[in-house]
Parts: sequence; structure tokens; C-alpha cells
Amino acid sequence: PTVVGGLNDNQVGDLIDIAVKNNDVVRGVNFQPVSITGRIDYEKRKEMRITIPDLINDIDEQTNGRIKPDDWFPVPAMAPIGRALGLMRGQPQVEMGCHAACGMSTFIFINEDGEYEPITQIIDVDKFIEIAVEISNLYAEGKREPSKRSKVKLAALVRHFKKKGMLKDLLTLFLKKAEYETLAQFMRGVIMIGTMHFMDAYNMDLERVQHCPINYAIPDGRIIPFCTYNSIHRQDVESKFGMTFDEWRDSHKPTKMEEETITKPEFDGKKHR
Repeated sequence: PTVVGGLNDNQVGDLIDIAVKNNDVVRGVNFQPVSITGRIDYEKRKEMRITIPDLINDIDEQTNGRIKPDDWFPVPAMAPIGRALGLMRGQPQVEMGCHAACGMSTFIFINEDGEYEPITQIIDVDKFIEIAVEISNLYAEGKREPSKRSKVKLAALVRHFKKKGMLKDLLTLFLKKAEYETLAQFMRGVIMIGTMHFMDAYNMDLERVQHCPINYAIPDGRIIPFCTYNSIHRQDVESKFGMTFDEWRDSHKPTKMEEETITKPEFDGKKHR
């Protein structure tokens, strides 16, 4: 959900409660502080603006301290875990390499009584990340038998679980096998709470843009970061490359799958953006 200051920023705790009560179908809640577009005067922008720290403090207050600011981690903090798993498996894994200011996340574990607690109450996440970095270094430094040494370090991670139970068992199993099904079992026991703040023309940060992992591929070959595309380039790109559905069909030979799955919408023949 998009969060707007003065509009719905007092409902973030309620949204988390809704997710917890419907955890059989909800796997995560990803809050998006509003990205302000268009001509809006300063006072209105100031009223609407909400930052990631604002949101995290609101969640702390509205959950009565159950999800504290210290329970959150920048998205790229998880990169060492993906890197370590990739090295151990001999197959690259997804590494979240965006700028640290782009987003934050945490996980909450739902107990049998329906109450929840953040994952930081179950495992020492800082130590978890530290061990992942150490495993990556074993491979990078060309240490002898890095695979065996990595497993020893991974086994040591068990000491940093603060509580026993299903979550510990599932996470341990996933780290050993790193298979989709064990990850799925883990995710069915938790809810991801996250936030990603897409930039606008009023808070553009070039350093963040340079680390953007979400990009648009433009027909002329350019790769444009998400935030700059929406704030700067979208109108020009759509004006240059936009076309009606009929124009697209006339210039594009559809594959068999496209022919079978694409239904022609009722367009009025004008360009739609």
C-alpha cells in the first residue's frame, strides 16, 4: 500500500494486523511512502511527505512496540546471504544490491496463538549476516576446502538462535539444502514487512539512482533507472515509442502463444499511455 502523510499513515499498524489475521494467503506487506508527482506547492508536499524512518517509527508506535526500529534492516544487508548461498551451491543467487536508503525490511513470525514477534526475537540477525560474510570470504581468499569450512560456520549459526521451534528447523533446513520448497515452507511461517521509497523530482538522489536494481529497457537500447524514468523520462519515451494496439499488431508478428493468449481490447484508435 502507498502511505501518504496526513491521509493513511495512522493505519499502518492496522494493515499489519490484517495481514497477520489472513496469513494463510498474505505473505508480505510492502509499504510505499508516497512518491509525489505533478505540480504541488511546498506546504502540501510537506504535509504529504513521509519517509522510511517516519514509517518505521509509526509502525513502532502503532504496534505498541512489537516491531521496533531495531528490528529493521536495509534491503542490501541481505546481499551477503545470497552471495554465500551462491558460492556454496556453485550457482549464483539473487543479491539485493540496491542503495541502503531505498528500502528496509523485517520478518514477523506468527505463533500458534495468533500473536506475532519479529524475527530478531528468534535469531541474532546481525550474527547471521556476519557469518554469511565470513563464508563468502573463505571462497574469495581461496582457502582450502571452502565448502567444508563453510558448513562448519553454518553449523555454528545454530548457536545464535534465541528460541527453538519450527522457524529454527525450517531455516536450518533451507541453509543446508537451499531448495525452493524449504524456502516456501519458511515463508509460509512468516510475513515479510517491508518498505521501498521510490524517489520523485523533489527528493532525487543521484547516488541512489546509480545503485538502482529496477530498470526500464527502452526500445532505443537505453536502460533507465526506475525513479528517473517516472520522474524525468516517461513522457518523452511514451511520446516517442507509444502506439495503439492495432499499430503494434501491424508492426509485430505475434508468436503462437501470443495469438492464443492475447485478447484484443476495445480501443478507440487513439494512443493510450
